[in-house]
Amino acid sequence: MRKQVLIAGVNSGIGSSLARLYRRDKWDVSGTYRTTSAILSKLEGVNLHLLDVTDPASIEAFKTVLAQKQYGWDLLILSIGLLEPIGNFFKISFDDWQKSFDANFFGQLRLLHEIHRLHRPGAAVAFFTGGAPNGVLENFSAYSIAKIALTKTVEYLDVEDKEINYFIVGPGWVKSNIHAQTMQAGNAAGANYGRTREFLGRNEAGTPLEDIYGCINWLKDKGRPVAGGRNFSVVWDHWGTRAGSVELERALAGNPQLYKLRRVESGRAG
Repeated sequence: MRKQVLIAGVNSGIGSSLARLYRRDKWDVSGTYRTTSAILSKLEGVNLHLLDVTDPASIEAFKTVLAQKQYGWDLLILSIGLLEPIGNFFKISFDDWQKSFDANFFGQLRLLHEIHRLHRPGAAVAFFTGGAPNGVLENFSAYSIAKIALTKTVEYLDVEDKEINYFIVGPGWVKSNIHAQTMQAGNAAGANYGRTREFLGRNEAGTPLEDIYGCINWLKDKGRPVAGGRNFSVVWDHWGTRAGSVELERALAGNPQLYKLRRVESGRAG
C-alpha cells in the first residue's frame, strides 16, 4: 500500500516543494490551497483540494470529502503561515491580529482535530515554526506568539495522543512567497525588513528544500521516542547523517525535556 501524505498549504513555497519531493519518492500526495496560483499548475499528480482553515464550514466540507473517499493519511504536514499584520502591537488592528491567530494556530488545529480519525497506524504530523520560540521578533507579535503557542501545543498532543508522532520544525530562511508580506510592510517590519531584503537580494535559496524534506522524514522515521512533542531546527540540529546525530538520538531518547519549550535559568531548564 502506497504511503499517503497530506500537505495543508501546498501552494506555499515549502509546501509545493515538499509535494514534488514526495511524488518523486512514490508517495500519494494530496494538498490543500486557499487561493489559486501558478504554483498549482506545476504540481503534477497531486490531488488538490480547496480549503480555508480559518473557515470551519470549509474544514467540515473537506473532512466529508476525505471520509467519502475512505482516505487515510500516514503523514500530515501543516505548511501554513501568515506574517501579517506586521507592526507595533498598539498600531495595528486587533481584529487583524486575531485573524492571524486563526490561520497560524486555531485553523491548523481545527483541521487536525477534524481529520484526526482518518490517520493510519504509525502516522506522523509535522508543523512549522519560525524563530519566535527562541527570542522576540519585533513587530511580528501575531505570527510569533501563534507559533510559540503551536510549539507548546505539540507537547500536549504528544502527551495526549500516543498513536501519532507529533513534532514541529524550524526550516530556517527559505526563499518563498511569505517574505512578500515583510517587504510590503516596509519600515513597519522593523529590523526584520532589512534582514529580509538582504536575504532576498543574495543569490542563494537559503535552506535547501531537500534538507527540510530529509529532516521531516528522519523525525517521522525515528518516531515518538526521538521526535515526539519536540521542536527541531533543520539548519542547526544534528539530525540524519550529520555528525553528532547518534549522540543526539541517545540524548533525546533519554531525556523527555530536551527540545521542548522551556524557560532556561542559570544553565538549567525551569
